[in-house]
Amino acid sequence: MIKFKACGRCGGDVYFNADRRGVDVYCLQCGSRRFFSPEEMRALNAQTVADAQANEEVQKAA
Repeated sequence: MIKFKACGRCGGDVYFNADRRGVDVYCLQCGSRRFFSPEEMRALNAQTVADAQANEEVQKAA
């Protein structure tokens, strides 16, 4: 899968390659590469959910 303008380093297009070992993220413009293990992906997803819930609670209080 390709996500356009998603590279944190250069703002270029990022290619995602997922398999049972994890997710390899590769920028097509600058060549930046990052590998996420399944454990890192679970932690990342859990943090994203926690952040979304915190933002929802702040909006309800306002």
